[in-house]
Amino acid sequence: MFPEFYSDLDEDEKNNIPEGKLYHSCNIMWAHERTSKCINEFENLLIGEHEGAVIESTLPPQKAFGDKNPENIQRFAAEKFTHLLEDDVLPTETGSVLVFKDPAGFDLPGVVSQISKDFVLVDFNHPLSGKDIIFKAHIVKIDDPGVSQIEVKL
Repeated sequence: MFPEFYSDLDEDEKNNIPEGKLYHSCNIMWAHERTSKCINEFENLLIGEHEGAVIESTLPPQKAFGDKNPENIQRFAAEKFTHLLEDDVLPTETGSVLVFKDPAGFDLPGVVSQISKDFVLVDFNHPLSGKDIIFKAHIVKIDDPGVSQIEVKL
């Protein structure tokens, strides 16, 4: 059985998210293989549920995106960022996302967390690391096996 579900936050819920908590949505599509990555813990909450079920759970960082790793925060000489910091159209500032290349050539995004005249601090941790994640889902429909694709609305 393949569930179709969505996360339904109304405006009041969106405006009353507890301090230090974040709501996160992710897309899941099930066919014979998982076609989209999501946190296994969230997926496990859905398995075995029935149509109409409403599931809400708070996952601690260790079961979601992990704790912040201090080794993923890197300090770079400010002179390497001069062209980005002085860009008239889109200057780099605290909170900007920069994309670097890892040794294998893959994109590695990092968030600028501090800028000084001597250095730029970039955080390569997942933006939701170190945070409790609240998942809420409503299973709208469960189709019989053999359905080749399911639309998921979160």
